[in-house]
Amino acid sequence: MAALDVYMNGYRVGAVDFARESMESILTEFAQSMGTVVMNVRNQLPAGFPATIRDAIQARARRLTAGWE
Repeated sequence: MAALDVYMNGYRVGAVDFARESMESILTEFAQSMGTVVMNVRNQLPAGFPATIRDAIQARARRLTAGWE
């Protein structure tokens, strides 16, 4: 296997001597599960949890996984 450079949202996320297909599979699985994970956590937040923080976390999660669904 050759060295690999993988970029996600402009950031290098590659691993040396790791199959590109394997890395893409991991990142795709991560992206596909992110929405469920965020909603599970969101549903566990206390009633008074600040909406601005809750919404910012959800928005950031969407940006991190954009293009990997």
